[in-house]
Amino acid sequence: MLELFFAGAKDTVILIPKKNGKSTLIAAIALYHLLTTPFANCICVAAARQQAQIVLEQAKMFIRQSPALRSRMNVNQREITSLIDGGKIEVRASDVDTLDGVLPTLAIVDELHRHRRADVRGILRLGLGGRHGRMLTISTAGASVDSPLGVLRQRAYEMPGFQRDTKRRRSFVMSGSFAFIEWALNPDDDTDDLDIVKLVNPRPGRSKEDLAEEKEAVTKGEWLRLICGIWTEGENPWLDPGTWDALADPKLEIEDGAEVVVVLDVGAQSRSAALCVLAIGETVRAKVRMFASEEKLRLDDLEERIRDLCRTYEVRWVVYDSLQFERSAEVLEDEGLPMLDVPRRPERMTLASSAIFKLIQEKRLVHDGDPELRAQVLAGRVKETERGWRLAKDLNSPRPIDALIALAIGCHVIATEEPEEPMFGWA
Repeated sequence: MLELFFAGAKDTVILIPKKNGKSTLIAAIALYHLLTTPFANCICVAAARQQAQIVLEQAKMFIRQSPALRSRMNVNQREITSLIDGGKIEVRASDVDTLDGVLPTLAIVDELHRHRRADVRGILRLGLGGRHGRMLTISTAGASVDSPLGVLRQRAYEMPGFQRDTKRRRSFVMSGSFAFIEWALNPDDDTDDLDIVKLVNPRPGRSKEDLAEEKEAVTKGEWLRLICGIWTEGENPWLDPGTWDALADPKLEIEDGAEVVVVLDVGAQSRSAALCVLAIGETVRAKVRMFASEEKLRLDDLEERIRDLCRTYEVRWVVYDSLQFERSAEVLEDEGLPMLDVPRRPERMTLASSAIFKLIQEKRLVHDGDPELRAQVLAGRVKETERGWRLAKDLNSPRPIDALIALAIGCHVIATEEPEEPMFGWA
């Protein structure tokens, strides 16, 4: 795990599932640094003070058990100091305002997936230059690719020399002063196979029996992310990411003239939208175009894209919600386009949610593997009601789910034998 760190990497990032000794390892590295670095200034930053304190307690445990360490170090409530030269280890919560001006010789960032902002790592990294310091970031997999850790991971994946050892379930790269290593299952792995899951949980004392007990104690989403190392969108995703990925066909095309349903979903404040084309058949082929803007989207641009789709395909319906697109729909309907108003009421979304889930479970929905589509699909959450469950937006996530809603409505419309309104042909 630390090979790249000791090979001289200035900035090392390690991603590994929980309960593999991360806090203990961080404590050991901090103590080693205090012993071997003159006038050391080691700072460990966690998302919350309680998590940071765990690392300090682990370091204190080492000191209590070692007379040699006790003779060289003094333990205080929130720091450990060297009796030789006054060097120190201190722990802090990730409050950016308290980190300005810090010049660490070693900066440790614990559980970066819990940090909401990228400022912490940025400020610490800028401070490394003062004393030629180094940084070690260690975390479990995150719940959003847009998080600071998600962005950092994506950067590592795109670096020259990046390698994925599919047999050992490890990814790694070292580029200049940056090193990255990750333990995570392959997309097509069986996440219920404990022999495979054990590969990404390398702590020697961790048995398959331990993993089996943990599996019973956590949700499916927690199992995927915290134990299998699989990134999800949201703490508890409605859909296993591997299930969605298995439906991808990067070469997917919908030929001109194909019979399709077109679905438009416009997001909150009209700043995002998704335009979905679903080819009708035993297997539904779906391609989605997503739009986003800091200002309101131009509805006339969306109108023109719908016209283009009607010229390209045999469109059975153009599905919309009158609350989002009423004026434009009237214009398009006057031109002869087959417009169908399907309001996004809770009852409708319950039916639509069941429709898309059924097609996914039966492996009768195929998509092109677009990463933004994947993120939006996995970002949905389940909302339970007395009338059943439905897909909804996670209010704690900034990511839109227009593409997921458009797909779900399209699957529902295709599964419905008779439309609710008269249809009109393309003139």
